[in-house]
Amino acid sequence: MTSGAAIRVEQTGTALVSTATGGLVEIFHTGNSTSNVNNLLYIHNDHVSSTGTTGLKIVQDSTGSALTITGGNYSQLQMISSGAENGIKFVDSGGAVDGYLYATGSSIGFLDSGTNQRFKIDDNSRISLSNNDSGGD
Repeated sequence: MTSGAAIRVEQTGTALVSTATGGLVEIFHTGNSTSNVNNLLYIHNDHVSSTGTTGLKIVQDSTGSALTITGGNYSQLQMISSGAENGIKFVDSGGAVDGYLYATGSSIGFLDSGTNQRFKIDDNSRISLSNNDSGGD
């Protein structure tokens, strides 16, 4: 397929027949699956050369939230890296990298747009703050 979509769901009306707990497209699992590992939605880009492919892209033209995650504890959002480090890259609307939030096995911190460390907390509760200004404003 070189253009178009395999599945397209479109609703052009102003009332989306939804509530605060539902939406235009809903996926439900109501069976007791105990501790079985299940995925309600699984997206897999299965080719190592597909470096331009984004697994999931959300575009929000309104001022409302683009993504809301509701959970019960510290596991609302889990990111699993293929290596020893994990992170979030922040990019502005012009495509410029603004900075990073990263985590490794022993620390968590912030990097600037050039990946220079600016703030770090290690597993011994030590805090490192990088300051490279010349004393000006």
